[in-house]
Amino acid sequence: MEKTLKIDGKDVKFKVSASFAYRYKAQFGSDIMQKLMPLLKGIVPLLAVDFDKLDIKDRKQMQVILDLITTSDLANDFELVEIYNLIWVMAKTADTEIPEPMEWLDGFDEFPLAEIVPPLIELLVPSLFSTKEIKKKTTTRKTTSK
Repeated sequence: MEKTLKIDGKDVKFKVSASFAYRYKAQFGSDIMQKLMPLLKGIVPLLAVDFDKLDIKDRKQMQVILDLITTSDLANDFELVEIYNLIWVMAKTADTEIPEPMEWLDGFDEFPLAEIVPPLIELLVPSLFSTKEIKKKTTTRKTTSK
């Protein structure tokens, strides 16, 4: 999934794909889920993320996501830099040519997190969970008689 946002007058592409988790671990040395759940738990209530806009068709699945966020027993605290790290990895996944995090962030005079984070959460959450219906496979066994 991809999204383009205008930040400080520049169009910036963001993407979440399977490589996103690998890229995060390679860059920052930790698993994205260890950082993501406390981050979502801490930041989602502060932002006006419209979960109805998320492209998740199954409402039960949406409840599972919300339950994970609100009942996460991972650390309650998160560092602001973790938000920037997450944003950078999403941008790096969309454009592998962007520079290292500090250099990339220094390229912006303004970086309004309150405007940037909600649409990126809307991009991120559905990509972590399948929206496709799981099809049950039934197998039949052939029996032979002697």
